[in-house]
Amino acid sequence: MSTVYDDVARDARDDHRHNPPGFARRPAGKSAARVELEVEEYRHDAQFGAFDERACITCGAGPFDGQGRQPFRDDVCKQCQLKDNPEAFACVECGNLETAAGWMPGVGAKLLASKLCHSCDLWAGRVDKIAGSTSHPVVNGRCYSYDPKQPMRGGDKSFLGHGGREFVIAWADGRKVTTNNLWCGGDVPDHFRDRLPDTATFEAVR
Repeated sequence: MSTVYDDVARDARDDHRHNPPGFARRPAGKSAARVELEVEEYRHDAQFGAFDERACITCGAGPFDGQGRQPFRDDVCKQCQLKDNPEAFACVECGNLETAAGWMPGVGAKLLASKLCHSCDLWAGRVDKIAGSTSHPVVNGRCYSYDPKQPMRGGDKSFLGHGGREFVIAWADGRKVTTNNLWCGGDVPDHFRDRLPDTATFEAVR
């Protein structure tokens, strides 16, 4: 664990389970800024499951990786959170917890039926759209898009993708396209990389 986690950060970790956000016990000699930094770094690690040395406060099993994603708790193991909760499930793609509750009408039911979390449902839907597409290149594991009918656009560059910078895209099939309206669609999750491999490179950016 990072050396920044001294007594204040450890206190924050323990108190986080029982206090609302914004708490911080400020000991003598600690500036408010230092306390806030330590608490924020704790929250970051809690969100991404860094506290895997903990045991579940419900069943005592451990260690386990905290989910850290609302509405799920990061101090209760996955099995306990799934128990007696018909709207909660583990995603069949990534294994993360998801719930059918709290979404717009129809969305929760779709997730529950497919047993996909919202993120994996998004990328599963993108597979057919992106695979074989002539306007959605995947470069270094990141998905992009542009309008193949009008790759170069005029007007105010602030309304264009990447501020109107020009990208020369070299597709794996030998095509080259220059666009000043390229939009980023996010990093392809690792468990989707076999279905969405790289399809192009950037030959130039200007």
